[in-house]
Amino acid sequence: MRFLPSNRQRPHAFLHRVSAYCTLRGYTAQSDNFPATGVAGVEKTKGRDMKYLDYFERIQHGTVSYPIAYYHVTHDHPRYEMIHHWHIEHELIVVESGFLNVNLDGTDYRLGAGDACFISDGVVHSAKPEHAVYDSIVFDMRALLTRNQAGNKAISDIISHHRVVTPILPSGDEKILSLAASIREASENGANGFELVVQGAILQLIGVITMRHLYGGERIADKRSTGQLEPFKRVIGYIEENYASRIMLADLAKTAGMTPKYFCSFFYSMTRKTPIEYVNSYRIERACEQLITSDTSITDIGLNCGFNEISYFIKTFRRHVGTTPHQYRKKMRSAD
Repeated sequence: MRFLPSNRQRPHAFLHRVSAYCTLRGYTAQSDNFPATGVAGVEKTKGRDMKYLDYFERIQHGTVSYPIAYYHVTHDHPRYEMIHHWHIEHELIVVESGFLNVNLDGTDYRLGAGDACFISDGVVHSAKPEHAVYDSIVFDMRALLTRNQAGNKAISDIISHHRVVTPILPSGDEKILSLAASIREASENGANGFELVVQGAILQLIGVITMRHLYGGERIADKRSTGQLEPFKRVIGYIEENYASRIMLADLAKTAGMTPKYFCSFFYSMTRKTPIEYVNSYRIERACEQLITSDTSITDIGLNCGFNEISYFIKTFRRHVGTTPHQYRKKMRSAD
């Protein structure tokens, strides 16, 4: 792993240049809209399909009684490239092979095989893989609290942000990798009692972090202007709630409390994507999930995910995934 300087540490350097770029691409308050009809919906699934459900802030991870979700992410996963998002749970990412470029609240890191990343609750993050295979464990830290109080202070300190776990854990650490492997093996096996093994491994991980004092001190978000992160989170939330409907640039700008011209530049400086590129990326991810977990027609899935023209849906899907929706569905189902 090596630290990468982030362009987002100097977002205002992009404003005029990106504003011109957005204007040239036709992203204006009057013309930039992302038309859609239909209502979004994904059928409830069980078993292997659960691994494809997303982990955005408004989606429950695991169940009420077992608030832990495990994802083995390969090139075929709908969320192979994670666009910017955040959630109230904590997350552990462990890279198995290749490289994973992770952004945490505007700071870039490059992870290689054997590297592990701990993402605190509320941190805006994204991940861009380079031929990477990685594991993601998303869990509610509050579920680790027990009645006997043993170890509760260490957990409570993390929950309250009194202590913030360092985002990049020691590279190649045998103990951390062994615990991650235990979580993977138990989750994939699913045998009776696997939940106890997973929860035990997470508790051991917190124990290792506590004993070695793997804390980063100041929260990443505290180092960055909350004047940037808070409006950005509001916009991401708006897109998550309205991706199936018509989304106007003016509405996004209003949600952020900015003028449309400034918002376009601001959004690009945060994500390296224009608003329409981000919205389309999110819609395609949703479409991938529906293609895998439902028998809904491709036309209806396109409508459900905000595309009112099937030709534009297929063209956009191919650009993001590298294949057509029909070919993607066939490939993923044959893999199962």
